[in-house]
Amino acid sequence: MSYIPASSHSRHIFLVILSGAAKFGKPGQPFGDKAKEYLTSLLDNKVVRVRLLQKDQYGRAVAEVFTTKVPFVKWFRQYADAQMLEAGLAEVYLGGGAVYGPLGKDAYLDLQEKAQRLKKGIWALGNRESAAEYKKRTK
Repeated sequence: MSYIPASSHSRHIFLVILSGAAKFGKPGQPFGDKAKEYLTSLLDNKVVRVRLLQKDQYGRAVAEVFTTKVPFVKWFRQYADAQMLEAGLAEVYLGGGAVYGPLGKDAYLDLQEKAQRLKKGIWALGNRESAAEYKKRTK
């Protein structure tokens, strides 16, 4: 793994993580722009580490993205995916070929369920369309 300044690579991270943001001339989902702004605030002007987990069927990188105050010490890591779930600005992907980061699927689902209970972010919407439903509808 190598250190990557977030400001020089952030646009690539957004394209991988934020499927609900507006792109390619298509409108985004509700909270898509807010999610992008929040992710920027988490990573901007910080040393960001990206660890490849695997490539998906389309050759895209599936990676864990984190910042840390103390290099190489796991318990000081702040994982972007977990922070996005806690804020209610992301959802756990449950489709085929899903790969889960170091916290594991159950921990991610717990973070999502807590955000749902508290009606944070996307979970505040009454009739919410999942990212998968949105993608299917706008293809």
